[in-house]
Amino acid sequence: MDPEGAEPVYLEFADALELYAAIVGGTTGQAADQLRDRAGLKSALGRPRNYALYEDADLALQAATLTGSRRVRLSLMAISASR
Repeated sequence: MDPEGAEPVYLEFADALELYAAIVGGTTGQAADQLRDRAGLKSALGRPRNYALYEDADLALQAATLTGSRRVRLSLMAISASR
């Protein structure tokens, strides 16, 4: 949660498809057809919310979960724990 108490807005699967479609100039259907791993994308998009709920992660750590880099996540966890 941010200092003002507002809840974060999480990127949903449909949002990700719309963003990708806009970037490549296609439709959301075409974006979905190009996905290699639909479940993997949904899982990755859910990571920030899960970290917030189960690890009490701040926004920086939640954002780091989207990078897929374990080293970045561990570094941010160490920084968050030291606060």
